[in-house]
Amino acid sequence: DTVFTTITVASNDNTMGTARIITPHTCPDYEATISATATAGYHFVQWSDGNTDNPRTLTVTTDTVLEAEFQSGEGIAEAENDIIVISALAGRVVIQGVADEKVFVTDVLGRVIYNATVNEKAEIAVRNRGVYFVKVGNRPAEKVVVVR
Repeated sequence: DTVFTTITVASNDNTMGTARIITPHTCPDYEATISATATAGYHFVQWSDGNTDNPRTLTVTTDTVLEAEFQSGEGIAEAENDIIVISALAGRVVIQGVADEKVFVTDVLGRVIYNATVNEKAEIAVRNRGVYFVKVGNRPAEKVVVVR
């Protein structure tokens, strides 16, 4: 028996932006690509499950409903958020200038080393020297090299 699953996407406020399915999944291929597009003056924050990838490809194994969350992109607070400094210091990844945003740190194999909401500064101790990727909010990931 073939099991059919559905994916549904929506916006938390259609005046701020829209969400759509770019590539629908088909049985037995369970991958779908979804996208959120902000209206002028707003920006995409995250999907209702906390994921900030946009566009996003996901595996659909059960019926799934995701909502795109948007916020106003105007004001001084957002301008301050763009001054984020990511560096390595004595076996730690240091992130400064973050204003209440999700931060993910992964190693080169994609293993999540750190996943939390950060306000202002975080110092994340890493076990090994090497390359790590830091993703703050919906910005592109940045590479940092940790040497001990």
